[in-house]
Amino acid sequence: MGTVKSRLHQVKVKLAEALLKTADLAHDEAGRFTETQARYFRAAFEDFNRKQNPEMFTSAFADDLVEVFSDGSVRRGSALLVAELEGDLEAGIKLHPTNVLASKEVTVVEGDFENPSDDAFHCPPATSMVFFYRDGQIHRSSRYFTLRPEKRSTPEKEERQVTEQMQEAKIPREEAAATEFGAHLEPQIRVKPGESFVVETRDAFSGGKYPNPLAGPIYVEGIEAGDLLVLEIEDIIPGERGWTGFLPTLSNLARNSEFLELQQPYTRVTHHSPCPSGTTSDGTGTFAVTREVSYPLRPFLGTIVTAPERGVENTLTSQGPWGGNIDCRDVRKGSRVMLNTYHDGGLLFFGGANAAQADSEYTAIADETAAEVRARCRVIEQKRIPGVVRIETSESLIQVDSAKNAGSMERALNGASIGMMRWLTEDHGMDTKESYLQFSVNPDVRINTYQFIGPVGAYVVGVEFPKKCL
Repeated sequence: MGTVKSRLHQVKVKLAEALLKTADLAHDEAGRFTETQARYFRAAFEDFNRKQNPEMFTSAFADDLVEVFSDGSVRRGSALLVAELEGDLEAGIKLHPTNVLASKEVTVVEGDFENPSDDAFHCPPATSMVFFYRDGQIHRSSRYFTLRPEKRSTPEKEERQVTEQMQEAKIPREEAAATEFGAHLEPQIRVKPGESFVVETRDAFSGGKYPNPLAGPIYVEGIEAGDLLVLEIEDIIPGERGWTGFLPTLSNLARNSEFLELQQPYTRVTHHSPCPSGTTSDGTGTFAVTREVSYPLRPFLGTIVTAPERGVENTLTSQGPWGGNIDCRDVRKGSRVMLNTYHDGGLLFFGGANAAQADSEYTAIADETAAEVRARCRVIEQKRIPGVVRIETSESLIQVDSAKNAGSMERALNGASIGMMRWLTEDHGMDTKESYLQFSVNPDVRINTYQFIGPVGAYVVGVEFPKKCL
């Protein structure tokens, strides 16, 4: 906290010096400017707190906004800020400005958070925000927060926590923060084959400077390099809220002049309601544009990898024989996901959960959310698979490959098809000629396009074969 205060003090000193040295503003004019900014921010936050006109505040930020936080993390793009603010509104959070200090190029706003009574620790007590202007808009901000007061723990809760820790391994959400993966990282947990464990994943865009943070590595006892790691997903429970939207530089319709209204960042908060299981694992999602839209929640892990044989990979863009950010919606509850391993222990990472996604993830952003994942690992000794992953569900076998791994969209589709043929012939004894013909005559053999994001060359495909036809 002392460091945060000292940094903010330095900012205020520099701002005061800038105010004194401003050549084109007389003293009284500078005072009027500060008062104008104070009135603006008080009015903007008053409307924001009343949910009347949040655009009065959000419109002050440039599309290419860069936010720097007190922990050193960086977030880029105003769309992510807007999504955060919309989420705060839905949660009942309010911010009351207590002090404003301004010059023509810099404004400091201090304020106190008001949390809802049922979530008193949602936000820290107070914040200080430093806004840097360019061409009349805020293009950079530095945000500082006071420390949250510690939640009081009852003896019963402490005893329960100790019991839970003794019962199962767990990676808490604050530790699920790896934005690169490789064998250089120390394991976060160690589990035995068949041992159930829990991972709390983060929203894919909560990684600060780099998005798509993962949990891991998870060291599986008994796995040796060259074995096949099988992740059995027991449950995925999305958070109560998520978000979706599109960015003008990333989606498939980016820079398409026929859709001018889609050339600005746009976000919507998604809401997740529980259904039969009593959790959001099989619930209903909703969002609203001009009407409320509902859809079934089918949560899955967007990124699943093992440490590559050598080097370090980026969690956002990597796809290879070790897995990747493949947004394969069949990496879900009840699935057995198979990955190659290159190091003892397997060194498994996963995260980037989505509460739901349509085939192809056409806008490049699905229903992004945090989630709680329960799973266990198995081992198949000294076996290697083609493509990026194989998946077995209760009803089908799925061979997955990607353009980044195979070299092109055509090679990815051929690679997935040939990989499935090998699976059918080598593991299930099917005749090669029969397996080949199945792909043309059997209407239950499906081609799933999990990911198609043209501007970044992302294409992930899966060939699905029904078990009833084995």
